[in-house]
This record gives sequence, structure tokens and C-alpha cells, in this order.
Amino acid sequence: MLNKGIAFTGCSHTWGSGLYFYTPFIDIKNAVANNTTDSHKITQAMYKFMSANRFSRLVADKLGTWEVNKIDNGGSDDGSITWLEYIIDLENETDTNALSKKHYKKFADQHYSADEIGYVILQLTDPFRNYQVYINDEQMELNVAGVRDRHNLHQNNINMFDGKIQSDTYEKLFKFYSDNFTSWEDMEKFFIQQNLNLIKELFIKYEAAGIKCRILTWQNEYVPFLIEDEFFNKIYIKMYNNAIEYNSLADLMKSDPQMMISTSDLRINGNKVPDDHASLECHKIIANSISDYILKEING
Repeated sequence: MLNKGIAFTGCSHTWGSGLYFYTPFIDIKNAVANNTTDSHKITQAMYKFMSANRFSRLVADKLGTWEVNKIDNGGSDDGSITWLEYIIDLENETDTNALSKKHYKKFADQHYSADEIGYVILQLTDPFRNYQVYINDEQMELNVAGVRDRHNLHQNNINMFDGKIQSDTYEKLFKFYSDNFTSWEDMEKFFIQQNLNLIKELFIKYEAAGIKCRILTWQNEYVPFLIEDEFFNKIYIKMYNNAIEYNSLADLMKSDPQMMISTSDLRINGNKVPDDHASLECHKIIANSISDYILKEING
């Protein structure tokens, strides 16, 4: 149905982490050892099974086309921007900034011209995983997620970063916070909006080149921004299962124990697999949600 490819980017959920546990080529010892974002700890057979069953492949199959996905596991939102800028060649495209690029060195064989890609599907991840932030127009290397407590959000505050990051970075961060915000929550909202602004800038370039860009989110921090922003609201893909709408992958995965590997019926040697990624069944539901969205666009 599509005569062009689809570029999928995101974090470990888009990569298909954990799907290799459904292959017959693994025992529980390896299952525990492989509960990691290190893609080099799985065999080629496991990787082939995973790549054939993750939602990016399922979408491409349903739409009669091909897909491109990241080589390595894991990811951040600025990493998704870096990867997309690298693999899709646009005329007069400026070089990706060096700070992000150093984290993404293994994509020499992933390169496409703009007229070869029909859709970009970007799955937002934890908004604070980025390798960098911009403070007063200065690019700073800072991974907020490495310090932030996502399980006790009310306990997060600027002082948590003291001694956890370089002192000069902390001083700039503290001053920026003191000059502009009255709460850590307000500063988090600023960083979320900053992420979305960078993605919007890239998407506008791709749309101008004829590439349709669509977005979904794993975590819920992004949801109110996607709903309220006129640009993103029009390209926001939600999940559907049994006629129930879910704003995020996180909500979908919480809706049913079978949606997450660790809580599903999957057993290896009689034991549960300690992996909190999307299950095989969940990937099918994600794929159906995305492909139905695209088919609706194609068919009007």
C-alpha cells in the first residue's frame, strides 16, 4: 500500500527489547542475564525473531512496505533526533551537533534519501533521558533522568543535583532554576517543551520534504503537551485495545497483565521473566494502532 519506507525511532520499546524471550533458544539463566539494554548479549537468532515481531515490522508488513529501525537498543528523545538526522538525507541539511553524535556512531549502513521514506514514527521516551539540555541558549551535557527520582516525583528538587553532576554545570543549572522557576515541576515542564520544540523543528523540515511525521509516547509526562499543542495534536497516535483508547504505551501496558513481559503468562523453565518491556501481544496492539491510523490517512 505504501511505496516508501517507514523510519521508526524511540527507545527500547520501539527496538523490541524483551521479545527475544519468546524464542525457543534461551533458558532462564540467559533470560535473567539478557534483561538489559545491551543488544550484544543476544544471539543472532534471537535478534532475528525480535526484529520480525516488533511493532515496526508488523506495521510495515500490514502496509505492504519496509521499515528501518535503530541498530542498537535504548534511546532518548534527542538521540532519536540525531538518528533521524543521520539516516535521512535532506538537501542543505546542517551537520548534527557533535555532543549528541558521539553517542550514535554505529549507523554507517543506515542512510536514505528523503524520497525513499514515506513516514517517520517517533516514539517519545522518558523526557529526561536526553544527553543534553539548553540553558540560556547554551548546550550543556546533562542527563536529568540519571538523578531524578521518577518513582517519587514529589521529592525531586534542584538540590538533588548538587554533587551528582559537574560543579560548573550545577551552578549554571541552579542559577537558571532560581532566575526562572518557582518549583522543580515548572522546570521539568520547561525541559519537556524544549524537547518537543526540537522535534517540531525537525518534523517541519521533513514534512516540507514530503515525509509524514507522526508521534506516540511511552510515558505520560508528554500527554498533556501533545493534546494541547495544535501541531502535535494533529499527528498524535494513541493506542487502542478492545475499543478502549490509551494515551500512552505506559497506560496500555498497565491495562492488562498480558501487556508486559514480567506480568504476562510467559514462562521460561517455569519461571517468570523479569522484563518490564512490552509483550509480544502488546506489540501486536501497538502495530494495529499505528497501521490503522496510517490506513485511515491513506484511505481518507
